[in-house]
Amino acid sequence: MAFGTSKEELSRYHIHSRRIFHQTANQASLQKPIPQPSGYPFDMNDSHLPLSFSVPKTATLDTLEAVLAIARRGGLQLAALELDSCASKDTIFLNLRAADPDLLDLFMARLHNVIGIADICPMQQKVSRMHVA
Repeated sequence: MAFGTSKEELSRYHIHSRRIFHQTANQASLQKPIPQPSGYPFDMNDSHLPLSFSVPKTATLDTLEAVLAIARRGGLQLAALELDSCASKDTIFLNLRAADPDLLDLFMARLHNVIGIADICPMQQKVSRMHVA
């Protein structure tokens, strides 16, 4: 297709080149697999870490926010969360999962550095009362 320099011909050239660009871009996007974020999706072979810990009632939300931030930055996924409250303290039950078990070990090491957390108890078995998200 030959194009001249008049405005009408340049406009036709522009429309024609846009069509070619969009056709090749669409073909290329159909051939490439959609990239997945690392560690996603989690499957049944992932490592799970059910645990519980206690925090003072006055610092529950701040402490929980810090713990969840550590989990998020560490590449962990929150599978379940429950909060039990008594007179002097709140007990938080978490179930975290990760593609690599070393990430769970690193999380546990970092969890011990959070101020205000007491009685960290990793649980060996699944807790039936947890609500899975």
